[in-house]
Amino acid sequence: MPNRQRRTRQRRARKRRPLQWLYDRVNGITVTTLDNDDDEDDMIVNTKPPCFLCLPPLTLKVCPWLLEQNGCCICLGSMGCCASNDNWARGTILKLGATCNVIAFLGMVLATLSLMNNEATAFATATLQDQGTSGTLSNKTAAGSFVLEEIHIYLGLRAATFSNPNTFGTTIVPYDRFCDENLGLTAYLSRDDCAVCKYTTLQRMIAILVALVAFVPTFGMDITRAYSNFDVNCQKVASSVLSLITLVGCIVAYLQFNQCLDSFFDGPVYYDKDDGGGYAAALFDPQSNPNAQFLNTEGLRQVDFDWQVGYGLLGLFLAMTFKSIHIICNCCIPTPEITRVRRDQEEYEQLALEESESDNSLYGW
Repeated sequence: MPNRQRRTRQRRARKRRPLQWLYDRVNGITVTTLDNDDDEDDMIVNTKPPCFLCLPPLTLKVCPWLLEQNGCCICLGSMGCCASNDNWARGTILKLGATCNVIAFLGMVLATLSLMNNEATAFATATLQDQGTSGTLSNKTAAGSFVLEEIHIYLGLRAATFSNPNTFGTTIVPYDRFCDENLGLTAYLSRDDCAVCKYTTLQRMIAILVALVAFVPTFGMDITRAYSNFDVNCQKVASSVLSLITLVGCIVAYLQFNQCLDSFFDGPVYYDKDDGGGYAAALFDPQSNPNAQFLNTEGLRQVDFDWQVGYGLLGLFLAMTFKSIHIICNCCIPTPEITRVRRDQEEYEQLALEESESDNSLYGW
């Protein structure tokens, strides 16, 4: 009777796909053989990641067919430019990828700090230098010899900081108030474009936050993949997908911010005196339209808008660059053959059964 039950279990085991190798990796144990000249017995090797959070997720034990052994995961897991059993290449390339991932995360944090409207982490900064008045444009005469002090603009993710020592000093203006006529922001951007920054604020914030959150799980996945006896298909696929989400989030945030930046004046801008004696931005370029009509004949004042990349945007570029390297490193290393070759899985199943019979303490039986 016992022999018949054993044969029945063996027939059932041949029909189903062996998954003991996967369960052991999730549980933090692994069984392997050491081939050597001394014909030593098979040995149990339990070299595992330093933290249980770096082990494959427990959900693999619940839905292995959906999360690990589906055709997509197996196909993507097998892709790579290195041999799956080349541990030196695995360790070297994945360590490089993990290092790039940390650098990219620091750059992402720097970019996210721009949400705090800090001048030091602005995405872009502008210095407005007054070139004085000129009588050479359209035969206008100089209106005065005074020169305005430099004005600075700091653009963040959800607000802009204006530092104007000639008038109100330093003030932070949210993008949703750019169309407020009482603020006088038409000196810095066209009235028709005042709502551009407002409409792209939400997209920028969502893209930045999603990209930052997608970073977190990839740190543990990098450590798991460095151990060939714990690497699985879903870890490689999930790390690649999350990294792509981060990269796409960074690109979306940059494109949305670039639309806001384009709404501001750039280069030389000419101001003409208004009826109140102040200067308002001329919505034309006298160099390309010399026949433009001014409000009066007292002259034009030229102010140069000199835009520079801020530390926040540099952090975003840093994140995109090193995250791209991290994705390449992750894709270069295929998963071990046991994750997709049934013969190796069956050999592991037999070895695990033999080891469990000789040392029940391994599995707690």
